Amino acid sequence: MGEKKNSFKLLEEEQEKDYTDNIDKIKKSVDGNLGGLSFITNIIDVYFARVVSYVVNVSGGTEEKSDDENVSDRAE
Repeated sequence: MGEKKNSFKLLEEEQEKDYTDNIDKIKKSVDGNLGGLSFITNIIDVYFARVVSYVVNVSGGTEEKSDDENVSDRAE
């Protein structure tokens, strides 16, 4: 005899499918947002030190040499 599925069982299966589809969309969205945020923070990381150095120089200050530069100066 053919088994007839319970309407609640059908509803549950439909909701599970919708849930997994939504989870995939959310994951892609979050991954995309994190990728964009990562790009922005990398740009800030690269250029922030230069901007601060520029502002210090423009305001009349002197920039400190890093330890690597001090070591190479002593070697000469």
